[in-house]
Amino acid sequence: MENMTTFDKKKLDNQFTDLFTDLQKVINRQKQQKLRGLNDYNLLTAVLKASDEVKLHSRFIYSMINNKGVHYQSTLFLDHFIKDVLESDIHFKDQKIEVFKEWQGGGENGGVDLFITDKENFFIIENKLYAADQYRQIARYVRAVKEEYKLTTEQLAKNVFVYYLSPMGNKPDSLSLGKFVLDADKTKISYTIGNQCYVKESYKHLEEILDGKLTGDSANFKLISYKKHIMKWVDNCLKETENLTNLNQAFLTYKDVVERVSKQRKSKVETAENYLSPSLNDGEYKKSDLEKLLLAREVEKAMPSIKGKLLCEYFNSIVSEFEGMGAKKIDLPKVTEFTEDNCKKWFIPRKKDRSFIGVVFEVNEGDVCICVLAASVYLHVGLISKTKNEIDNPELIKLLNLEKQNWGPKWYSRDILRDASDFDKKTIKFFLNKDSDEREDADKLISKIYSAVQDNNA
Repeated sequence: MENMTTFDKKKLDNQFTDLFTDLQKVINRQKQQKLRGLNDYNLLTAVLKASDEVKLHSRFIYSMINNKGVHYQSTLFLDHFIKDVLESDIHFKDQKIEVFKEWQGGGENGGVDLFITDKENFFIIENKLYAADQYRQIARYVRAVKEEYKLTTEQLAKNVFVYYLSPMGNKPDSLSLGKFVLDADKTKISYTIGNQCYVKESYKHLEEILDGKLTGDSANFKLISYKKHIMKWVDNCLKETENLTNLNQAFLTYKDVVERVSKQRKSKVETAENYLSPSLNDGEYKKSDLEKLLLAREVEKAMPSIKGKLLCEYFNSIVSEFEGMGAKKIDLPKVTEFTEDNCKKWFIPRKKDRSFIGVVFEVNEGDVCICVLAASVYLHVGLISKTKNEIDNPELIKLLNLEKQNWGPKWYSRDILRDASDFDKKTIKFFLNKDSDEREDADKLISKIYSAVQDNNA
């Protein structure tokens, strides 16, 4: 966007004006839709996280594929599950088929998420959304089935099927497979004693057991996903339950959850995301979609600097306020100085927790200092010692109702703005409107703390 002519700048300004005008229209329509009753409510996600693989997904799937379940549909949903999700043409013996959740046979204490068997064929289903793979999880499950049903190497290779279910069909971690090696076409796992893999010192005994029980064994393997396989199963079950209102509604509700975890869901009300998302038209994207995304990208790149500037301006206003009351700004190695660049970086998402930045004030040359900090996600005001690692004044801390913060130096604080890093409507009002309720509450708390520390350090 550098070296732009006056014409280019005017054109770009017009494009941004059109973009923001359209987005405002989307927001206005969204408000109208909500007033008419359109909503994104989901009973399951109201009480559980959409990513809860045990309490939500495994239990729902089990409740439907359990041929003895209170839906009273026998193997109807199970048959579709075997065909649509497991993609198996094996014909189970209906009289002998059993479905388990968190199965713990064969000495396995962890529990196989879902397990289906008729004593001849064995389907192990490891349900994995966002939780990390556990140590030797798949290897342990195969060993447990072999032990419980006294299977031979030949039976394992022919009749045991391991399914790894994830949102998008990802592969399991080697930590879970252990010395099982996945073949090139991802349809077989073979336990190879020579396979070099990480072995935890505390699990050496388990490793010896697995080596002794599984060396030379193999089993069938398949990657399955919520996006493709579970969605297909749910859609077919919806067709089967068109005249069974409560079961149909249950599958509809669950379909909404599946769409969320597989990143397919769109809000029922208009959103900025839907407006900006490109859509294929006869196999091609429209030129206007590209233009919208390029403009949105420019806004996205500018936002950390804008947020950082507002945070830095707030800290500067705090400095002016405190120095006007006679406090002295000091530097402590425990606290990163609030420069505009540091404030900008604080708003850039990172995997690790944000470092805390801010300002520290000495009052009456005392050891107890006041700090105003942007911590991991909140803005805080509190007390920190100038020379010690602890504040030896429990009465003062109790008087101000401060909470101990255990990360970094030992300091005590109260939040003055929650979820500041999200930069939501409340945060924007806090920074832009000095008369907002949030800002007034913060100013009152800061004044109270200043008065108490002034008396303490007198």
